Amino acid sequence: MATAGLKPVGKCFDKSLLATMAKVGKEQGIDTNNYEQMAEKAKKYRTNIHNGWLDEAGLTKLRSYYRKSLFEGGQVIHFQFNKWQPELQENVKKAQEVAKQAFNLATEMEKKPLKVLLIGEPGTGKTSLALAMMYRLRNQNQSAMFVSSTELVSIFWKSYRYEDVRKRKDEIIEAMKTVDVLVIDDFGTEGGVNGDKEAQRDVQQAIKEVATARYDMDNNRVLKSTITTTNNSIEELQRIYNPKLISRLVPHRVSQQINFSGLEDVRE
Repeated sequence: MATAGLKPVGKCFDKSLLATMAKVGKEQGIDTNNYEQMAEKAKKYRTNIHNGWLDEAGLTKLRSYYRKSLFEGGQVIHFQFNKWQPELQENVKKAQEVAKQAFNLATEMEKKPLKVLLIGEPGTGKTSLALAMMYRLRNQNQSAMFVSSTELVSIFWKSYRYEDVRKRKDEIIEAMKTVDVLVIDDFGTEGGVNGDKEAQRDVQQAIKEVATARYDMDNNRVLKSTITTTNNSIEELQRIYNPKLISRLVPHRVSQQINFSGLEDVRE
């Protein structure tokens, strides 16, 4: 039997499972050999998932999206621009400049969606300013969510083993596609997490789908704001990912790239 368009969960596909899927498909009037029909059914399934969690417990749009955030270690972090302390850096002027650039971009994003990249060494404050931008926009009634790349890989890895986690993973990916403001933290670090090549591959595919959904390729414009932090250079990201993904996720304009070079790791 042909399995075009079907992807195994982990490595659990076997003949009995395929036979069961074909039987269920037949009962539902689905031709498993018809890729277009399968794709349409998958689209409807994703829409139902999205509407289901958005309406869950009568939560507001802002709360529904925010609750899908993945903070590293499960520790929710809050940060505002007024908490930024440039004096902690030896290069105070540079620290002031990156904060001002982040604030100005957040102000611009109140009016139109943008892609923003915060790039530099670990511990220099990229995540803090990305959070400050996110919370400022959330206070302007834009839905927002924060996704740690490390935690995202962990969710994928667990989803191969636990059905409830698989459902949560699907909800998170759908939320990432449609939320007004998405922060992807430590983009590029997922390449070495857990040494799980299957999870790494699937996470990269998911991020590609997210980036595509957030960009209008027909009209060459950004649909939803995406704020990305990374310790990698753009050239390194292009080696890790498909260049098309980087093009859709990383801003081409230097004015939308916040470079933290020259700042030091201030973590204790």
